[in-house]
Amino acid sequence: MIRRHWLLVIVMCCAMALSGCAKSKFYERHVEPSYDAQGQPRPGYATLNLEFLDAIQKDLDACYEDKRPQ
Repeated sequence: MIRRHWLLVIVMCCAMALSGCAKSKFYERHVEPSYDAQGQPRPGYATLNLEFLDAIQKDLDACYEDKRPQ
């Protein structure tokens, strides 16, 4: 009985993940070197790629669109 329950949970999670993937775009997340305003490398600092950061910003804007003060 317990095994069947967990199997159902796993199947449902996979189905939800696959249905969400159909309309989502995946962005590769990788670390890139960081630079200062003058274009000089900043040793010991790193950043994420710009496409990934832009996608995060768009998601946040959409999530909080109705919560902004008028």
